[in-house]
Amino acid sequence: MKKLLTLLVTMFLITGVAYAASVVGSKHDMRFIVDDEDTDQVCVFCHTPHQTAEANAQYPLWNKKISTNTFGVYKSPTFDATDVAEIGGKGAGSQSVSALCMGCHDGSVAVNSLYRLPNDGSPGTPWFVPEIYSLNKTLSDDHPINFTYDTVLATKDGSLTPPVSSSRVDNSTPYLPLFEGKLQCASCHNVHNPEYRPFLRSSIDSSKLCLRCHVK
Repeated sequence: MKKLLTLLVTMFLITGVAYAASVVGSKHDMRFIVDDEDTDQVCVFCHTPHQTAEANAQYPLWNKKISTNTFGVYKSPTFDATDVAEIGGKGAGSQSVSALCMGCHDGSVAVNSLYRLPNDGSPGTPWFVPEIYSLNKTLSDDHPINFTYDTVLATKDGSLTPPVSSSRVDNSTPYLPLFEGKLQCASCHNVHNPEYRPFLRSSIDSSKLCLRCHVK
């Protein structure tokens, strides 16, 4: 019995290490969230290795049906970016990385509404993101996204850290990425890593994440 308990504890610890900082077992592991979903696949709720024509080659091998709502943009007298742009209202094949997030987080499309169903599962009862996790179809009252974050903007604003390149804000580990020079949802959030809730790229203790861009 003692040997069995030791083995079980060891397996638990190994499993914990293997799954640490992973989408497996996190809030983004939809196997545990969709009530009657019986698939054993984790990635299928967002990705598929073989897309359907309906997905229209949406990057990165997207499998989740998308929202075509419009979301508006953030506006403020202190916001100096001039190219902030609407991310919504587009079909598959032309969605931005931030619009893909809204495919679940605007609350209009079921989480388990997929282009290609897993071969070990079924459509299941449509399950929507709870209101607490929904941005309610508007981004006008949220941190701005989809704008160019460069040295010109940092200089104009006067209280922003100039990015080190068009692909990253800084060289910290982990760094904050930019997407074709633009700040997007995934600049601050890493959907595959639950280490810093809610899927942030670093801790917000003492506003550490904010201070990586904002000089205050």
